[in-house]
Amino acid sequence: MTKPKSKHREHGETKKQYSLGLTQTGVQGLDEKASKLGVSRSQLIEMIGRGEISLTSVDKQFLGELLIG
Repeated sequence: MTKPKSKHREHGETKKQYSLGLTQTGVQGLDEKASKLGVSRSQLIEMIGRGEISLTSVDKQFLGELLIG
């Protein structure tokens, strides 16, 4: 299944490229979640960053422990 390319300009902003360091397992997990939603990996990250998709309370607790930890 080919995912639709996102528009270069969304939400009234021009997109810029950023680099993320991820493990292969992390990329596979992102790809699985993105595929279930019918979006690209980049669109999934954008949606999380904009608060359009919220993390579960377990995810938030885990992230909090990592940041404090």
